[in-house]
Amino acid sequence: MDITAEITVKFRMAIKSKLAAMKIEEDDDLIDFVMIIFARKKRFEAIKEDLSELLEDETEDFAVWLDLLIQKVNGLQDDPAREFYMAKKRKEKEQLEERLEAEEDAREAAASSSSSDSDVDSRDRSRSRSRSKSPPRNRINIFLEDTRKIHEIRESFEDLKRKSRRLNKEFTKREDKNSKRLSKSYKGINEGLMKLLESCDAVELDTKDSQNRSDRKKLIKDAQKLLDRNDKAISFL
Repeated sequence: MDITAEITVKFRMAIKSKLAAMKIEEDDDLIDFVMIIFARKKRFEAIKEDLSELLEDETEDFAVWLDLLIQKVNGLQDDPAREFYMAKKRKEKEQLEERLEAEEDAREAAASSSSSDSDVDSRDRSRSRSRSKSPPRNRINIFLEDTRKIHEIRESFEDLKRKSRRLNKEFTKREDKNSKRLSKSYKGINEGLMKLLESCDAVELDTKDSQNRSDRKKLIKDAQKLLDRNDKAISFL
């Protein structure tokens, strides 16, 4: 094997490993397309534009990796658009970590307060021999419970999105005999998305729970976008 062929094989393996690590379903056509982008030395914004339809939500993170690889191999300058995106992601990560730490501190404080209250209640009951009702849930506990619900709905959406992506690959290679099956499969996914949107509406969020309200809003937007995309695919079948 000559040096050029060996390098090509190594790059293909690197691309395949990265796609697998990001849990992106890959095939030879996708890897070939990424290799073309690599050969043309495209940068972050151009990479995003070329891959957005194929990788959807994973586009930006994969584009960062590929842009860094292109920069390293070709001795190029840092890409300003990539650096801006990475700085933004770092800030979002720091804010998330601060939020989770604050929630954990609040939960521990609430648990400590609840424990103290229980001790007082126990002594009062011992004196009065009367029972009292359990106190209402602390607001922070409600926020955490709602966070869990939104997370579970998001996981269901990601599963439907993966199924839709597999159908999209079949769609591009479809034969007439498969059209009916593909249409039925797209409709099944859309039914799941409709139920998912109903689940989103059923979660009653506190007016002060800005983070969960924001997460739910984005989830609804993503689900509606996927619905529209699937409807468009069905119209061509």
